[in-house]
Amino acid sequence: MSQIIEAYNRPKNFEKLNFAEIPDHFGNPCVMCKCFVEYTDRDMPISLKPYGVANDSYSSTEDQCLVTCLKDTRCKTVVYGLIGGRDIFTCELYESMTVNQLIYVPNVNIYLPKRKSDCKVYCKLEKVRHEHIQSLKILNRQEEVTKRKMTYLILLGQRNHFAFG
Repeated sequence: MSQIIEAYNRPKNFEKLNFAEIPDHFGNPCVMCKCFVEYTDRDMPISLKPYGVANDSYSSTEDQCLVTCLKDTRCKTVVYGLIGGRDIFTCELYESMTVNQLIYVPNVNIYLPKRKSDCKVYCKLEKVRHEHIQSLKILNRQEEVTKRKMTYLILLGQRNHFAFG
């Protein structure tokens, strides 16, 4: 019975679908990551405030976040990662960058656009190269970002009773 329902709900061109092109948080590799230098498990210091945060970060993907940065001339740094809570994911755009005072945060990455890259050309000609990746609507939500970073700093300052050594 479940096989019949599965076959009934399938799109007509199911066999021809290219699932690598469908944006998804899990399982699909990041297409735009090759255009950026990635710092894994890092977040920006509290002193730097983002000028924009994705409006609907729950349904945003890494590729959408990175394309949004490439299209914006002010964007020098992107923070994207799994933060939990109501939004689940975050996509933050910054006008400045520092690599000195980064905060350790698991599952959050910092992306710096590569200076010499064809990606900016591809982004301007998005219909040619990345037509399936949409930009995100960006809002100013600095207070939420600051609260999240303060929570991580407090957790980092606490003693871990499970750490040996």
